[in-house]
Amino acid sequence: MSKEISLSFKQVSKRVRGRQLLQNISFEVEKGSICGLLGPNGAGKTTLIRIVTGLVKPTAGEIVINGSSIVTQRKQAVQELGAIVESPIFFPYMTGRENLRNLARLHPQLSKKEQRERVESVLEIVSLQDRGNDKVKTYSLGMKQRLGIAQALLGRPSVLILDEPVNGLDPMGIRDIRKLLLQLNEQYGMTILISSHLLDELQKVCQHIVVMQEGKLIWTGETKALASNEESLEDAFIELVSR
Repeated sequence: MSKEISLSFKQVSKRVRGRQLLQNISFEVEKGSICGLLGPNGAGKTTLIRIVTGLVKPTAGEIVINGSSIVTQRKQAVQELGAIVESPIFFPYMTGRENLRNLARLHPQLSKKEQRERVESVLEIVSLQDRGNDKVKTYSLGMKQRLGIAQALLGRPSVLILDEPVNGLDPMGIRDIRKLLLQLNEQYGMTILISSHLLDELQKVCQHIVVMQEGKLIWTGETKALASNEESLEDAFIELVSR
């Protein structure tokens, strides 16, 4: 039986001022899976994420999110998507709850009552309900990242895209994000594509891995096929990109 696909990348290329940033990237992310996106600096990971989130247009190719093309059916595709592409930005002198209520207004299909209910729901999911009335300037970096994920969840997306979500966090903050991602995947069935340089973290949460180098796809498959239980993902990755 064929598996359902949430994200499909088909021959995606991006060229800027004569420079090829991405070249014919094709892979699929199964529905309800967590997929890690790996690659050295300059591999094209962030460019690919910017394309899938609609921030940048591809030069060629197509990305389909739950059956909707990000190029020709952008409105429908984006409705399926939640994302943090860079560090989330909030008004520091407003509370976490107030920031989310402002952002909930970007979902006009929701009534004011539904917007308030949605804010309370996502605060609970990211375990910030007890700090919702505290100003964001008092939040740790890890709490701001969780608030960013709460923002991404306001539209109840089926697909979550995260670019370096644990960058700069201390071990406790990293653990909190890991637990949250596993919860979103296991409890809510969310499909997650996550880019990170912390390979040991990806090995703990990702069922599938995609490896890019110099704008090209060089490996894709199950995590356990790239790194066995005896081998770390870091060692397997270094060996792969050094060939």
